Amino acid sequence: MSAKDGYSVVLKLATTLVNGTTNQTLEEAWDEFEVTTKDSEQAKEWKTGEYSGSVNFEGVLDEADAYTYSELRTAAALRAAIAFIYGDTAAGSVIYSGNCLITKLQQGAPKNGAIPFSCVLRITGFPTESTVAA
Repeated sequence: MSAKDGYSVVLKLATTLVNGTTNQTLEEAWDEFEVTTKDSEQAKEWKTGEYSGSVNFEGVLDEADAYTYSELRTAAALRAAIAFIYGDTAAGSVIYSGNCLITKLQQGAPKNGAIPFSCVLRITGFPTESTVAA
């Protein structure tokens, strides 16, 4: 088995690559609810419900990059959905695309180091899964 390096995983908002990221995470979940009855033979039973997802990323601030902290903040203030693409750029790799809202931004101020930032994108709707063409 060959492990896959996350280096080639990219994040685009609209059609612009988000530069300066050091870590990205796609998180997906389905609501769960209990459906246990007296007929469940002493074992809990569950079903899944609605989907929710988010893309979380961290980076190092560089004002020369596309989607700087200031631009992310401006986009968040508009409160409008933004198209996103998340995935590996290699041919044959799976990518996910859809719409999201910027729901959280955070910026640090270390005494002696690069300025870190983080962002949470809440996925709205169900993202599409596709394969990067060769």
